[in-house]
Amino acid sequence: MQVLWQLRLASLFTDIRSFLGPGLDQVVVSGTNFALTIILAHQLGAEKFGVWAALWIGVYLAGAFHDALIVTPLQVFTYEKARRGEQNYLGAMMTIQLGFLLVVSAFALLVFFVANLISLFSVDLSTIAATLCLINSYLASECYRKIFFIQQRSAQALVLDCIRFGILLAAVLVYFALGAPGDDLKIIVWIAALANVCGVLFGWAVLRCASCGDRAYVEQVARESWNYSRWLVALEISQRAGLDLVYAIAGWVLGIAALGALRAFSQILGILNLYLAVLNNILPPAMSRRLADEGPARLAGDLVRLLALSAILGGVLIVLTSVDPKSLVTILLGQDFAPYAPSLPVMAVGYVAFLLSYPVKGTLLAFRDSRGMAIANFAGAGVSVVLAYPLTIWMGAVGAALAFSLYFMVEAIGFALAARRCFAQTRRVNGALTV
Repeated sequence: MQVLWQLRLASLFTDIRSFLGPGLDQVVVSGTNFALTIILAHQLGAEKFGVWAALWIGVYLAGAFHDALIVTPLQVFTYEKARRGEQNYLGAMMTIQLGFLLVVSAFALLVFFVANLISLFSVDLSTIAATLCLINSYLASECYRKIFFIQQRSAQALVLDCIRFGILLAAVLVYFALGAPGDDLKIIVWIAALANVCGVLFGWAVLRCASCGDRAYVEQVARESWNYSRWLVALEISQRAGLDLVYAIAGWVLGIAALGALRAFSQILGILNLYLAVLNNILPPAMSRRLADEGPARLAGDLVRLLALSAILGGVLIVLTSVDPKSLVTILLGQDFAPYAPSLPVMAVGYVAFLLSYPVKGTLLAFRDSRGMAIANFAGAGVSVVLAYPLTIWMGAVGAALAFSLYFMVEAIGFALAARRCFAQTRRVNGALTV
């Protein structure tokens, strides 16, 4: 009995340690994003903050495709490749990532060229260079960060994020403390870009991920990754169309200040990104190992426990944002954002649906059911795209927030149905094998 308790305590200690590693990292990430949102919202005001938010929509759009094509295959296949002795897998993925970054840079340049050609907006070469540097350094540092977690080296991931987010926050504070003009967003973009460059340099120095020169193997890995990720790419297209269109319509119908307000509210709700990012860092590889080593029954038990925890956190979030949203928004973001405060609790409902869907998404990744995830996402995006404009016209910013929430609610239902089908198919297969 004593030995059994010692084993349980050792297992508990291991679980806590594996949680705290990503947890401490996300205290840095989520805390800095939260602080930056408050600082920039107060310094820039709603309209200029809306321009900053629009820029990051583009960065996150590139990041969504990067996750689908590079990061998620790394999370799902690295363990399996290591067991097979394929030592060049990481190098092959770094080669593929380099090609991806070149394509993203070319597309960004095309966007700037077309926008200038049709006189949509005009930017100087310094702003273009800052934007390209930000996109590439952000994606590369995020990739190094995820590799650290895949290799269960959370301390290095924590150092990487302390470097890039610490430099970013400190530089922004110094910039405004010196009385620099807040309307020069180009300088703030350069600060963000160079902070991420420092993170990339650290990640490269520690990992030394050399690109793989075996063209045949790189092509093989690219095909395998694409066969897995193609539905995820479709999912990301649908997701960005659903969410970003809500912001775009709000900015178009209600003004750029409304776009900035909705993005700022998403950052307030993102205080629970600590929990989500821990799941994102450890869940896909952990649940893949659980399914492979212990079977679907243990995976189902993990899912139930995570859903219960997500429901508790979501309930707390709804209460906090619903009691007095106007005062909360005014204190955190400033008086410019107060007219949009009724949108905050509406968006919170969608964020809770997102919380609940996250463990289910990890389960679907373990089953490698990217098709099920994509279909659920298509449904959520379809509802959001169809209803975003009429709801915004009818209800203003609250209508845009409702379209935002409907996206996540419909998607969560679709994820649940897909996971139920995966477990049912596994039970049928196991039953047939035991007959």
